[in-house]
Amino acid sequence: MHALIIFLAFIVVVSVLVFMINKDRNTIAALGKIIKDDSSTFEAKDEARAKTKILNKKVLQKSIAIIVLIIIFYALI
Repeated sequence: MHALIIFLAFIVVVSVLVFMINKDRNTIAALGKIIKDDSSTFEAKDEARAKTKILNKKVLQKSIAIIVLIIIFYALI
């Protein structure tokens, strides 16, 4: 029973992290369109680049968190 609870918690946490990564990737794609758009102002492009850099860092952190959770999960079982 204890292993089932750990497994369900693991599934929920990983699912939430994957959902958040997909959301951030969609935002990065939208910002990429702003950066590539010729009609965008320099300020808008600069702001989009800054947001993209922050979101890329968040995606990397969430990906590392998923890997760590997988390692911990297999260590517990």
